[in-house]
Amino acid sequence: MSEKIPFPIIRVSGNHYDIGYQVGQQFKKLIRKALLRSPFYIGLKLMDSMKPEWFNELQTNAEKFYPQYIDEIRGIADGAKMKYRDIAIVNFRHSIKLEIPKIECSTLIFKDNDKIILAHNEDHEKTIREYSYILVAKYHKGPTIFTYSYPGCIPGNSVSFSSHGIVMTGNALEDPDLKLGLPKGLLDHAMVESKTIDEAVKICQTNGRSGGYSYNLASQTEQKALNLETTSTRTGITSVNDRYFRTNHYISNDLKDIYTDNEDNYWSEERYKRGIELLPHVEKTTEGALKILSDDNVFVAMSKVTDSPLGDVYGGTHFTSVFEISKNDIKLQFYPYIKNRENSMKLSLKDLKI
Repeated sequence: MSEKIPFPIIRVSGNHYDIGYQVGQQFKKLIRKALLRSPFYIGLKLMDSMKPEWFNELQTNAEKFYPQYIDEIRGIADGAKMKYRDIAIVNFRHSIKLEIPKIECSTLIFKDNDKIILAHNEDHEKTIREYSYILVAKYHKGPTIFTYSYPGCIPGNSVSFSSHGIVMTGNALEDPDLKLGLPKGLLDHAMVESKTIDEAVKICQTNGRSGGYSYNLASQTEQKALNLETTSTRTGITSVNDRYFRTNHYISNDLKDIYTDNEDNYWSEERYKRGIELLPHVEKTTEGALKILSDDNVFVAMSKVTDSPLGDVYGGTHFTSVFEISKNDIKLQFYPYIKNRENSMKLSLKDLKI
């Protein structure tokens, strides 16, 4: 593994609580600062104070279906010497709607007979980038997972891949059917621990999930790739056999009837139009993927997004990741600044050994 990136990295092993505790202990300053300074995290705490009842239903469902992940969240809180609820609401965040503009992601997939390329721009609020970190975690009786982690979050909330050969990235979607249920953040963790894409899809299709999302999934062992769109009540699956590009609105055959008339949706559609325009004209290679994701109308430069009662909100692309997935290996090229490719990190499956 070669590392020339601005994000701190931790390698840990143990059961779920142990891993959470080590992460919380190592990154307690980053997690605390994020909760104090990020408009996104401040908004979560404000919503929780205004509607505290939302938490109880989510917590009950989480403990019922995924107690091991609740242990991990509790470990983060204990390691960081923070209140459990403050860390839990970060992991339950997709179950409530915040009045803060979304600064979200762009993804493309290329598939050939012998290789899959899954490339992704991770876009979000600027302050969160300053306090995020990279986690490589070996779970007792489970896989090793690489994940880019937002402060206080369990694995799966962002770009991730596992020793089982599952690669996953995501794009936020505005769920018109938003309901309280099983927190999406816990489903994310379970999905990236899966051994097959079908297993991951089955987990996500659990009745009573809370929050919509777009999952981009690839399997090294199966040489299979697809996109899974969800609301709290519906799903749409798009198998990828050639070229695929998406941003942050519903495009699957089953869910493309969903339309949200707001500024977030407008900018998502504009990025999507540009990506689709470029898609047939690039080679199905890492360089082809980077050409699209670095395009000025797809890449989101860090800038002021809006004024809000919580302060000015800045956002843009945190990083770009490109996975090359063959039958023999998974290779990740991780670019913190796609416009300057000199600083990057390279990993492969062998780097997940702890």
